[in-house]
Amino acid sequence: MNLTEKRFVSFSIFISALTGLSIYLIDEFFKVQTSWGPESSPYLSLAKALHYIVTPLLLISIGLVLKNHIFHKLKNFVVQKRKRTGFFLCVFLLLSTFSGQSLLFVVNEFLAEVLKYTHLASGLLLLLIYLAHNKKRAN
Repeated sequence: MNLTEKRFVSFSIFISALTGLSIYLIDEFFKVQTSWGPESSPYLSLAKALHYIVTPLLLISIGLVLKNHIFHKLKNFVVQKRKRTGFFLCVFLLLSTFSGQSLLFVVNEFLAEVLKYTHLASGLLLLLIYLAHNKKRAN
């Protein structure tokens, strides 16, 4: 992968994580009291809209990584620390994508709550594993 592609992948992961975390924080900690009880903040819709706009960038970057990084690395397959983090990165990327898409369609409250926390946890783990995967080797 060239530097521009690496920057695009990093940007898409960080902006998706930032907008996703803002959704969680606004939804959990910024409820508005009305005469009918607590309601979601009016900023929650904006945060969700931003997240929906930037997540296609993440999906495009997945394609870049598959084409220019993973398929290239599989030719010379040797288990190394960075390849293990890359494997877990793929696992949590799939889990995050599946749980995020499922959140749009699930109507059962309990299942939606499970998917919400699965999506949050997998997204945060994705970010942490991405940082570990890209950490420079100490010489």
